[in-house]
Amino acid sequence: MKRDLRGADLRRQNLAGVCFDSADLSGADLREADLTGASFRNADLTGAHLEGAHAERAVFDEAVMTAAQFDAVDLTDASLVGVFAPSVTMSNIHAVRARFDDATLHRANLQGASLVRASFDLADLHHADLRGADLRRAVISEVFLDGADFRGARLDPDALSEALAQGQRVVSCCGAASDASAELVAAAMSGCSSVWGECLKARRIQ
Repeated sequence: MKRDLRGADLRRQNLAGVCFDSADLSGADLREADLTGASFRNADLTGAHLEGAHAERAVFDEAVMTAAQFDAVDLTDASLVGVFAPSVTMSNIHAVRARFDDATLHRANLQGASLVRASFDLADLHHADLRGADLRRAVISEVFLDGADFRGARLDPDALSEALAQGQRVVSCCGAASDASAELVAAAMSGCSSVWGECLKARRIQ
């Protein structure tokens, strides 16, 4: 039976290792809670608030997270495989080595997110906002990036080459890259891999 925790006030609670699998946590307040190693498989977190929570090594696989608020959550080594999270807010999250494989993250707000070595295999990031995000050594393979915004992001030089080769329209740190070749985008993106928000002006793509 699905546990009904809709709108529950769990702020600042120690919930490390707790199993919330298949629970209904829609609208729940988990701000600044300790969720280290907790499990939310198949849980409903629609509209839930987790701002400032510690969720290192937490598992959210197949959870529904539509319009949930994850600002500044620590998701180091967390698993978010197959989550359905359109319009989720994850600005300034710390998600080093987190797994977002097969995740639905269209129109997600990932501004300023630390996503170093994160994995996005087969993820849907169309129209996602990744401005200022750190995606160094992230795995961006077979990802739907149409309309995604990477301005000011820190990326490996060839990070977007696959998407551009497929004709997807993305916004790079050096401007709109919708009509550029993958090779030119890779060259321009090299200006993003060393310094935040800087571009190679000589190679700017209009």
